[in-house]
Amino acid sequence: MKPKHTVSSYVLLVGLMGLLIAGGVISYQIYSALLKSQMSKEQKIAIRPLEGSIDVKVLNDLNSRRGFSDIELDRKLPTNLEIESSSAAKIVAETETTPVASISGAAR
Repeated sequence: MKPKHTVSSYVLLVGLMGLLIAGGVISYQIYSALLKSQMSKEQKIAIRPLEGSIDVKVLNDLNSRRGFSDIELDRKLPTNLEIESSSAAKIVAETETTPVASISGAAR
């Protein structure tokens, strides 16, 4: 007599083969991601190594910079918004003082 294979043994075999294939694909993806560089060829060409030296001219320029006192820094300077609003107020004042023909008078 031949022994009968039950369905559960085939399910187990297909399940194990599926896990082996999925594990192989995932491990290959991890391996290829570790080897792959994140930089393109253009980026590798454009990157320059950092220089460890500082130019003396730059240090002299930094030492010769003008320092501002706290009083000078606290002084309020006009912003662009204040300049725009003051120019808009001038335009409104000019249009109010100039005579404008009335609409009813122009239509007659």
